[in-house]
Amino acid sequence: MLAIAQRELGALFRSPIAWVIAAVLQVFFAWYFLSTLEQYLAIQDQIALQDHAPGITAFLTFRYLAPCAALLLLICPLLGMRSYSDEYRHGTLLLLQTAPLSATSIVLGKFLGLYTFVAFLLTLALLMPLSLMLLTQMDVNTLALSLLGLLMVAGLCTAVAQFFSSLTRHAMVAAIASASVLLLLWTMGKSTFTGTKTRLVIEALATSSHLGSFFQGLIRSGDLVYFAALTALALGLTLIRVNGLGWTGTPGR
Repeated sequence: MLAIAQRELGALFRSPIAWVIAAVLQVFFAWYFLSTLEQYLAIQDQIALQDHAPGITAFLTFRYLAPCAALLLLICPLLGMRSYSDEYRHGTLLLLQTAPLSATSIVLGKFLGLYTFVAFLLTLALLMPLSLMLLTQMDVNTLALSLLGLLMVAGLCTAVAQFFSSLTRHAMVAAIASASVLLLLWTMGKSTFTGTKTRLVIEALATSSHLGSFFQGLIRSGDLVYFAALTALALGLTLIRVNGLGWTGTPGR
């Protein structure tokens, strides 16, 4: 499994698309962080008058780190769209299947490789708020739990992206399909259903409904179970798909 993860991670580091995405993200992170910090400094006098004034850590987690989660809905499909699609086109999945590796090792290895790359990008985003520790006191626990929330979302998005990549040899089709499903899961919390029970069920399935506690510096078992269950479901479906290919190593289309 680790060999597959290293292979997948190495392919990402050799991919121009991955580096372009990483470079664009860093530019965005830097601009958005400085913009958010400027907003905090501009309204600092007004915040000080509030009874329960949020500190700079709380302000940055909700205004800077929380929106980064929405970026994963696009980043992970773009990075994961070639995980299996390229294997189909080049016929290399058959080589992996004939190697002394189980289908589980292949699926988990590919997931771990892509997930490590995404986690690396998120860690770079967190370094910017941490740099303020040189100038002021920061709530490290809240920042750590915010990163945990982002990593949970990244795991779900990565698993979904690779599942759709396993369905087709066309990378762009996989990217569009996975991004659409992730966006649907994200926006379900904004449903307008009038039925109380229906609305509660839909909101419980919404990804955005399970992130707030992380950015508040809290951990809820229900949120952890939600992300772990959906991630495991996507990985399980990918495993079924890979096993269903038999020894052809191609989806046949």
